[in-house]
Amino acid sequence: MKEPIIINESKVIEKSGDITFYKTVTEAENALEPVDVKNEEYFAFDSQGHLLQLNIVEDKIVLEDRTPTVQCQRTLEAVMTDYLLRLNIPEQELHDLDFSILLERIEKYCAVI
Repeated sequence: MKEPIIINESKVIEKSGDITFYKTVTEAENALEPVDVKNEEYFAFDSQGHLLQLNIVEDKIVLEDRTPTVQCQRTLEAVMTDYLLRLNIPEQELHDLDFSILLERIEKYCAVI
């Protein structure tokens, strides 16, 4: 799992909700609410686009790699692009951006903790 951790607050993996970047796994685990994880209100990704597992252990959130690894880079790209479009970023500015450039771009517009 490669930091930062990207949390999409959405019940549907392909739809963008509020997106938050957490600099570390620990910060993400401490910030997320167990009740929201139980209600499946988050999707967690690492900075390489791997879908992460959100678990609750003793009423605390634990982020873990999925086994086998679930690569969702294209899904995360679509979610981040949708999020930026909702912020009225012109679509032509987002067209054909490399994944790493898109990550840099979205960090400017979402919460970074």
